[in-house]
Amino acid sequence: MSNTPHNNHDVQIFENLLLIKDGYDQCGESALAIKGDKIFAVGTTDELRHRFPTALRQNYQGYLAMPGLVNAHSHATMSFFRGLGHDHTSEVASDKSMIEDFFFPAEKKLTAELTAPLAYSYLVDGLKSGVTCFADAYFFADGVGKAAEKIGLKAAIGEHHADLGGPLPAGKDLWEKTKKMIESWPFSDDIKPVVYAHAADTMSKDFLTELAHFARSYDLPFHMHLSQTKGERDRVKQREGVSPVEFAESCRALHPRSLLVHLLSADSNDYKIIADSGAIAGLTPTSEIIYESAPSVRDIWDANIPFVLGTDCAASCDGANVLAEGKLLALLLAIQGRRPSGLLQKIFESLTSIPNQLFGFPMTGKISEGYQADIVFLKEDISVVPRSDLLVNLFYSFQSRHVKHVMINGNWVLRDGELVQVAEQELLAEYQAALKEVKKRTGLPIL
Repeated sequence: MSNTPHNNHDVQIFENLLLIKDGYDQCGESALAIKGDKIFAVGTTDELRHRFPTALRQNYQGYLAMPGLVNAHSHATMSFFRGLGHDHTSEVASDKSMIEDFFFPAEKKLTAELTAPLAYSYLVDGLKSGVTCFADAYFFADGVGKAAEKIGLKAAIGEHHADLGGPLPAGKDLWEKTKKMIESWPFSDDIKPVVYAHAADTMSKDFLTELAHFARSYDLPFHMHLSQTKGERDRVKQREGVSPVEFAESCRALHPRSLLVHLLSADSNDYKIIADSGAIAGLTPTSEIIYESAPSVRDIWDANIPFVLGTDCAASCDGANVLAEGKLLALLLAIQGRRPSGLLQKIFESLTSIPNQLFGFPMTGKISEGYQADIVFLKEDISVVPRSDLLVNLFYSFQSRHVKHVMINGNWVLRDGELVQVAEQELLAEYQAALKEVKKRTGLPIL
């Protein structure tokens, strides 16, 4: 197999591979033709050889190709909390939360220059497990955008906003700066803006309404935590007299481009409201189990609410492997009494086509002619055969170690497990320097 990146003016054929086109269409021995940044053709090896007799050909026998995955909810900068959440969850006060008692004090010490290097760890981990796009929401969001661009990833980034508490000022003054940045967006088309409101209990009605209106006016994704804990539900009920979901609905924050993350304390009426609005549920099963409880995925499934998957942050979901979250979601549904047909296809869509549409990459997330060439190549070995269904093998047998090559916009960003566009040792040095500074500022037990 040649390691030479393809010439953007030529057709390159990847022959004899297994193919998951969009979750429904699974092919045996197939071939892909790539030209420039797009998928030029899909067919059998013989068909593409005949159509493009002078194309550069590469034998990918033993590889499985799939669309790049989307991590639809992450806080990549929080890598400096990796592992610490597990040790401290039992120590937080019963009337507060892990967020207020543990995260906020450390986050008060964050400054803009730390954001990009702290994000490298989570972004690289995700890339090496097949993630080509991160939807990230946190303080100093432009740092994550810069980090993603440096590595060669796509991203949809949102600046943290909240006017009722939190570790850093994130109210009206910051919102004015964010609006100006969105209106004169400093990034390429591979980094998209998202309007991010932290949560129902940290947003006043006027402020949440304003952010939701701006997102609608500019046709931007609207990303927020909602009903993420029992504590949030209690606080919003006491303050507003309604549930967090009802509160968000009253602020016109629920619509088909709204991503509502966690929903752990939502009830049947809330689910109906969400389903009627067309909004999308964001699920991070590992993190949700650590912080609060397993999500009621059965209720979300039964309400026919579309969903996407993320990994949240390294404090609870230490890695950024969304395929593992898909497997856990399937297991949770089984535990909760649901084994629906077509489940893995729907989970695969929640990692590919659905989030790409949501975040503004409509021609990404499928292996189909004319779509962006964002492709992950996984190498089969003795641990993943035999196979009768590619999706079953993908979710239940393949691991992140099987991801060998990743292409974004027709360009290699991972080759033989190594970063292509930047040296990993360079990122590691910057990351370790940022961790050293965080430890100095916060006193966290970082080794």
